[in-house]
Amino acid sequence: MKRNWMQTAVLVGPTLTMASIFWELARTNSSYTYLVEPWSIRGTETIHGVVFFSIGLALLVAGALVVWSGSERPTTSMGIVAFMVVEATVIAALFGPGSIDVSISLVWGIILAVLLGVVTWRLVRFAIGERARISKLASSGGRLIAMGIWFGILQATLIGRSLSIPMAVAVFLLFALIGFLATTGEPRGLAANRMLIVSSVIGWLTVTLSAGALRSTLLRFQTEAEGISAAYRDVQVGPGWWLAGFGMVLLFVGSVGVWAARRDTMLAAMRARRQREAAEKSRREIEEAMERFRAQQQATGD
Repeated sequence: MKRNWMQTAVLVGPTLTMASIFWELARTNSSYTYLVEPWSIRGTETIHGVVFFSIGLALLVAGALVVWSGSERPTTSMGIVAFMVVEATVIAALFGPGSIDVSISLVWGIILAVLLGVVTWRLVRFAIGERARISKLASSGGRLIAMGIWFGILQATLIGRSLSIPMAVAVFLLFALIGFLATTGEPRGLAANRMLIVSSVIGWLTVTLSAGALRSTLLRFQTEAEGISAAYRDVQVGPGWWLAGFGMVLLFVGSVGVWAARRDTMLAAMRARRQREAAEKSRREIEEAMERFRAQQQATGD
């Protein structure tokens, strides 16, 4: 029952975000006495509502794929991750600004070096082989070395500089990096679940950080219609903004619940498989020892 409720939340959350397009996204405070119109804007009247609808639709499709039982297969899960990367890139290309100016400060350089170091070390582990025995100390040292190398590269090339990057390219690189981290974690069958969790957080941030733009949009509409506008402090976000954010929160809760339930099941199955493999190995060793003992007995008897 709990798992079914979480799966329902995964589907209902994005649906609520999509429905916000029909609600007021920003409105003038009702106590404001200076008459300017329009007093509010709905999602159907601004690009912000279309963006919320697109994010909700993309995550609804992704959520439906994730709750599907077939997504637990590693190859299928990785395919869903790739699909989500494409979805995010398309939304950024359609609705994002042509390019964004990115200033790489020391703090962001350190964060980027940490992420790239983790990715690099995982690539090294793939090349060496997952079953190769590497101590935890050596593994931690490998990550630190990779992070240090990347920080040196970033320090020499990007830190302290400002770059102009196409929005679609920036989103693609971000989601591709997140997707790689999601697909290289264990169990591999949960890659899509992990990607959905992170995507719900990014969707929530997109909705939350749009509050200022929504208020400014309403003021612009008032200026275009009346030649004057209310003060910025007298404009507030409407119930549609809250509904879109709540939908993303509900998606996050549901996706975490589905991930946790599947993780427990998969880990239990992995432990059982390892125990069977260990028991089978012990059985073979016992049989081989018995065969050697019988051969020795026969040789002694002869």
